[in-house]
Amino acid sequence: GELNTYALFTDAAIKFKTKRGVVGLVLKSAIVTSQVNQNLFKYLTKEKFVVAIYDFINRKKIFNIDSRERFCFLLLGNSQSEKFHVSMNLSEVSEIEKAKSEIELSYGSLKLLNPFTGMLPNFSRKSEVDFLLRVSYDFPFFKNVYENVRFGRIVHLTSHAKFITKRKSGDNVPIYEGKFFNQFDGRFSGFNGVRDGLRYGNKSSSVNIDEANKSIADYFPEPRFFINAEKWRQLSKNHNEKFMLAWRSLTSATNTRTCIATVLPFIPASQSVQFLTTNQNDLLYLSGLFNSVVFDFILKKKLSGIDLTQSVINQIPVPNREQTASKINFNGGEATINHHISLLVFSLFRNDVRLNSLFENLELQNEIRSESKFETVRKIDLLFMALYKLTDSEVELVLVEFSKQYSKKDLGWFKNELQILLCNYAVSPAVPTAAFSPVG
Repeated sequence: GELNTYALFTDAAIKFKTKRGVVGLVLKSAIVTSQVNQNLFKYLTKEKFVVAIYDFINRKKIFNIDSRERFCFLLLGNSQSEKFHVSMNLSEVSEIEKAKSEIELSYGSLKLLNPFTGMLPNFSRKSEVDFLLRVSYDFPFFKNVYENVRFGRIVHLTSHAKFITKRKSGDNVPIYEGKFFNQFDGRFSGFNGVRDGLRYGNKSSSVNIDEANKSIADYFPEPRFFINAEKWRQLSKNHNEKFMLAWRSLTSATNTRTCIATVLPFIPASQSVQFLTTNQNDLLYLSGLFNSVVFDFILKKKLSGIDLTQSVINQIPVPNREQTASKINFNGGEATINHHISLLVFSLFRNDVRLNSLFENLELQNEIRSESKFETVRKIDLLFMALYKLTDSEVELVLVEFSKQYSKKDLGWFKNELQILLCNYAVSPAVPTAAFSPVG
């Protein structure tokens, strides 16, 4: 492959720069956003070499390259200040002059935002940075809350090609693909009824499974590929859990939803799927967390590439276990917030018979409610807004990113319901040990 030389030029520029010198470089934005460059970027920020960063998307064709390409103007010198100016998602050079678009960050603030890499998040406005700093200060990071989680992406269609076939047999098992599931839906689409010419073509496309077929208990996505069962046992020997939380690996911060996750049996999945295994008691709650708009908003600002990896997940601030273990009266009953969320998620999954043993182990029961999936998902989002202690302005900030899902009417609903929820339950200052508990 091609060798990206921009990091080498940056390193050389710093070494050749005189004590009073200033260097301006036009580079790929990955120099400040990609974890592969974390050691160099952390050195530049910690030693106060960074004066300003102006990040551009090539929408206006400043360069005759792909309009989706990102590049930045990196200004380096011997700054006397820990802080440096940042403007992101610019499209014209003239926007550099707009001081209102500039944000001041430092090595310390980047360490708070992305503690494991120290790289720059993807933001457009100061209000987004303020929100990210607030939740990063108030809440622990995923890695520190879920220490025993094991991440995986096991089956690779190319690397394991000699163990993979297109025909089902007695000694192989089906391979799940990312397109087969959606949020809270393990039976979203499949190659059911698709002839081979279209199934394996360059532009192959799965077919969505309608509600009528989803009502059939044993109707599942039809796979294209199968892997040798013994090979699968060898590959998965470090995972003994029966279920997993899976999400589509290939994504983008500009997608309507950046994280698309669901709970599945522990089965072979292609490289388009990443998963985690953990205490089975956490799976339904984590599915709610990963699919919530607050989590997705934070993720959009953290993701710099197109691969949703564990390094990104681990740096997402999340509610701590003490908060989720607090009891509230919600949706007609009193239970912990974790249990309320798990019940709502369970109601979305309950027709997937593959998860029955998980539900039985968790002793989950739920009345058949007449509410729609939209209403259930909205309640899940409401509970996570409460856990993250969103203010009215933060609710507006988050929902702007999800205008295709929620309307202005929904914005009013969230504000009103959140106020009722937070008025009835005391919320202590948002610090890592804060609790969300009923008023005595």
